[in-house]
Amino acid sequence: MVAAVKAGEVDLAEGISVDLVSTLQSDPNLQLIQSHLWQIDFFMLNSTYEPLSSPQVRQAINFAIDRGTLTKDVYGAGTPIASYPPQGLVGFSSKLPGDPYDPAKAKQLLASAGFGSGFDLEVLYPAGTYIKDKEVASFIADQLKQVGIRAKVTAGEANATRNGYRDGKYQMGMLSSIAVTGDADRYFQERMVQDVYKTGYHDDQVTALIKQAASETDTAKRQTLYEQVQDLMWQGPPVIYLYQIDWTYAAKKSVNGFNWMPNRIFSLSTAGNGA
Repeated sequence: MVAAVKAGEVDLAEGISVDLVSTLQSDPNLQLIQSHLWQIDFFMLNSTYEPLSSPQVRQAINFAIDRGTLTKDVYGAGTPIASYPPQGLVGFSSKLPGDPYDPAKAKQLLASAGFGSGFDLEVLYPAGTYIKDKEVASFIADQLKQVGIRAKVTAGEANATRNGYRDGKYQMGMLSSIAVTGDADRYFQERMVQDVYKTGYHDDQVTALIKQAASETDTAKRQTLYEQVQDLMWQGPPVIYLYQIDWTYAAKKSVNGFNWMPNRIFSLSTAGNGA
């Protein structure tokens, strides 16, 4: 794709790998258009797997990951984030840390939960699905090993792995979610209330708050409700959020009027090529 852009064979391309952005920046015939998406990469935790049934163990995993280093040095672009929804949506909480990295606290939580000597954990990802998925999964596994969790990375066939998530066939599995509607309700209803990916997480208070927020028309009240949801989930998170994605488009310098939206939908209705 990048070769086609550089050769002038295409006018516009999306999803340029962060590793290849630098090869295009100095090309006088091209322009780079960067967007901050409403998309977060994360790992789900299957609480039917006995160690992960402990909220303290899930908390420990949350504190074990250095999202700052992961985002900057491994993924290469974006913003560390440890909760949902992403920045830009009603409900985003600046009260929770984006990078709560604290390996000492992680070890303490594991010991309190009775897993001071660690446990085995498979870190699964659907190969070839997400940018830097192998590198991200490997980094996560290394971080978990540093607090005593014996993590093993598994690259699953993409379709089979994603289908397996719906049957709960994973221990710790990588996914990504983008707020297509621009509202947090779709995600919360699907992932938390309906639990379509079988994390096994359920909290009556969280469910009630999500449903209340769905019917609330006052923005300030919805914000408060979603912050309460996040505070409760923080006590034993079923999902380990990692980073909010930056997305790059490359186009000929002559391309104009191209409009992108943070839900990764873009419009060509006003776009043109001046060449």
